[in-house]
Amino acid sequence: MLKKILYQLIKKILTKLGYFNFGFPLYALPDSGMGSHKKYLKYLLSKLEKENLTIIEVGSGIHSSKLFSYQTESISGNFISFENNYEWHLKVKNKYKNNKNSNFLYIEKLNKENIKLELEKLGLEQITLSFIDSFPWESRTEALELLKVKSEIIVIHDVDYFPHNNHWGVEIKPIENKPKNEYFYGKLKVKNLGQRNYDSVFKYWVEIFPFYPGYFTGPPMLVGSNLVDIRKIFDINKPKGHYFFSNKI
Repeated sequence: MLKKILYQLIKKILTKLGYFNFGFPLYALPDSGMGSHKKYLKYLLSKLEKENLTIIEVGSGIHSSKLFSYQTESISGNFISFENNYEWHLKVKNKYKNNKNSNFLYIEKLNKENIKLELEKLGLEQITLSFIDSFPWESRTEALELLKVKSEIIVIHDVDYFPHNNHWGVEIKPIENKPKNEYFYGKLKVKNLGQRNYDSVFKYWVEIFPFYPGYFTGPPMLVGSNLVDIRKIFDINKPKGHYFFSNKI
């Protein structure tokens, strides 16, 4: 009863302020769910070798850039973040400009050729982890094509977009949207998460949904590798969530 009263009160206030009139949703999470994969990234980082750790990020992010920047700072690793939105690039860069092991680079067009050129300038051949979360969508595919050859592990955010739209991967069963109501989402349930396969992209992969999403789909995050059996990383003592694993031995 109290939840309903609070919901109606918040809705009334925000409607008066004009937020709902412009279609901005109110998610039941303090960060609107945008940092919902942080715990999985932190867990993954904790399992990596700390010596010569190199992290590439395609698409700077408030949550991800902070995590990677401070992670590499504490162990003298290297973190390079590429961004194609200049204003956003400056905003994120200025937040972590004092972290000596972080390098924030603006690339007007995030395609395979431009990313490759920047990596060559930096003298980077081997990469421990690449995190891909850029826009437009095709920039993620271009980054994937290049970085999956150079990286031990690749992480791709919002990964369901690609099999759903027949870009890569296979959608066997689509995700079903089952929100509680227009503004609040409950826990994601396995029966609503559909099924996808990424064997054509990675030898080993793990697809992860958090229990509590911002957007309904989570959205799912894919951890993949052609070199490391990352299924073993997420074997035991992993953070709570919904996990889907590749079947290749």
